[in-house]
Amino acid sequence: MATCFSIFSPFMNPEFKFGFLGGGLIAILFYADELFGTSYPAFTWVANLVIFAAIGVAVYLAMREKRTSDPATFVFAKALLTGAITCFYISVIAGGYSYAYARFVNPDKAAQVIAAKEKEWTAADKAPDFIEKQKQIIRTTYSPAGQIESTVGVIMVLGLLFSGGLALGMKKK
Repeated sequence: MATCFSIFSPFMNPEFKFGFLGGGLIAILFYADELFGTSYPAFTWVANLVIFAAIGVAVYLAMREKRTSDPATFVFAKALLTGAITCFYISVIAGGYSYAYARFVNPDKAAQVIAAKEKEWTAADKAPDFIEKQKQIIRTTYSPAGQIESTVGVIMVLGLLFSGGLALGMKKK
């Protein structure tokens, strides 16, 4: 019997399902951090811890569902691949949000960060060439491409580390 969700069945594999949910949660946390992180610095630390946990939980849930559906062939390589694909989906969702935020919502974020940091550097009597190098780093980091690069890079590295550890722990039953 077909359900109303049967047209989505190709997209409901564990990697996509938990990658989409994990990426959505991370995008919400990125946005919340933009709203509250400057006023409450501790919020940024908590948000980052929840982001790390979300990556790990999404990878674990995808691996667990994949192992449950086919325990006979669920070996280390398949577990690692499941984790990597899940992290790819997470990074696509979170990276897409980071790009959209940097491109459309707050394209002046780099200028805001530079203005705040420049006061600190001037007060600390930093050299002008140091300040210029730091400004360029901030401009690159807060550009839309820089946001995608850093978001996708961090999620994929953390995700692969989580995937490797979880894959070792998920032996066939």
